[in-house]
Amino acid sequence: MTAFDLVFAALQATGVRYVVVGGVAVNLHGYQRFTKDIDLVIELAPERAMKYA
Repeated sequence: MTAFDLVFAALQATGVRYVVVGGVAVNLHGYQRFTKDIDLVIELAPERAMKYA
């Protein structure tokens, strides 16, 4: 399991809505781009945001 898989599994397990952006998103669309990180936009309700701050 990759580090990315662990991040996605944790987000899904907690019910956090997210979208993958940046280089990984480019790769998922079939274009080759080297990246060592992942860029995510997450949606948190204000009451849940403090739980993860």
